[in-house]
Amino acid sequence: MKRSLCTKRSIYYFSFFLVVIFKLMPAFAHSAHEHGAAKVDLAFDGLSGVIHFESPSSSIYGFEHDAKTAKDKKTRDEKINLLTQKFSEMVILDPKGGCDVTAKKIEPFVKEDDDHEHESEASSHQKERGAKTIHHEKKEGTHSEVHLEFTVTCKASLVGTSVKFAFQKFFPAIKKITVQAINGEKQNGATILNDQGGVGI
Repeated sequence: MKRSLCTKRSIYYFSFFLVVIFKLMPAFAHSAHEHGAAKVDLAFDGLSGVIHFESPSSSIYGFEHDAKTAKDKKTRDEKINLLTQKFSEMVILDPKGGCDVTAKKIEPFVKEDDDHEHESEASSHQKERGAKTIHHEKKEGTHSEVHLEFTVTCKASLVGTSVKFAFQKFFPAIKKITVQAINGEKQNGATILNDQGGVGI
């Protein structure tokens, strides 16, 4: 029990540390809103890692406005559940690592002029996986995005392996992925078009 608690705390502090890295490093700076494009940032330290995902809402839901109607809310929930349940099939880590990818933070609608945020209830599936859903209180904005954060725990090191992608199988509108990866002191990046190619970790 004590060991499990220490592991959870280590992952929490590691996640916080990596968020700081992503925000401070120029290579991980937030890029301009681009339809059809997504951003994936990966960082690993030993057997633990964090993955950040960003995409225009239109590429995920088919719209960028807030989900207010029953139909839009159903679409939003279905697509978010698809992302959280199948993300390891979209961002494909080497199977030799035996990695478990778990959603930890979900932001269904993020706009450039967000003022502040508050937690709300996640779906039953997200609760089971310990995911935290963040909703933003905002003014009217032109664009919105979907942001997710995943923690990764592996049984073997991913050093020397490559990560590949298969977003179009699930979200055909995502045609371009800007990828940045950190593993210890090693940094790597690439622009992936139509899920072709990979990035070394």
